Amino acid sequence: YILSDASPTLLLAGYGTVLFKNNDVFDYDMRFYNIPFTQNANSQPIDYLWRQTHMLAGYTSGNWAAKIGDINAYSSGFFGAMGRGIGGEYKLNATNTIGGVFTAALGTPIYSGTVFHQIRLPKSMLLRSSLSIVNDNYNKLNTYGASVQLTCPLLNGQYVTALVGAAATQHNYNNQTFLE
Repeated sequence: YILSDASPTLLLAGYGTVLFKNNDVFDYDMRFYNIPFTQNANSQPIDYLWRQTHMLAGYTSGNWAAKIGDINAYSSGFFGAMGRGIGGEYKLNATNTIGGVFTAALGTPIYSGTVFHQIRLPKSMLLRSSLSIVNDNYNKLNTYGASVQLTCPLLNGQYVTALVGAAATQHNYNNQTFLE
């Protein structure tokens, strides 16, 4: 007996970095996972490819950077925006950077956003603070979070990080919400 009905699939990937004369950088990464060889494998091939694709493109110039695609945790590391979206950062001066991101989950109505501020302190220490929200319309929850992260050099090439964060969840459902 056959225990599984698996057919062969294909992976296509392309990634690279383009360096411009003015020191701007364009990075890209595109991966198409599990592309079936037969049409029967999926009745909606465009939707299937959209969900099975990993993509990220970024452009960095003097004082700013922008990213579009699959973004993960643009905040202080414990709570932040995840999904497919757009984000960026801007260097206000040599020590201060601000930024933000907005993302949407694939296949579910979950949206998230993060704004952050980062400051470079003396002795190569880095202080980062962020505010985040996750609006989960599927489970009828909103989660709000804030965090502060301090990174300090320890030894040559080694760092130690302390992170303090808090989150609160708001329930947006009643007894009838999940009966539909």
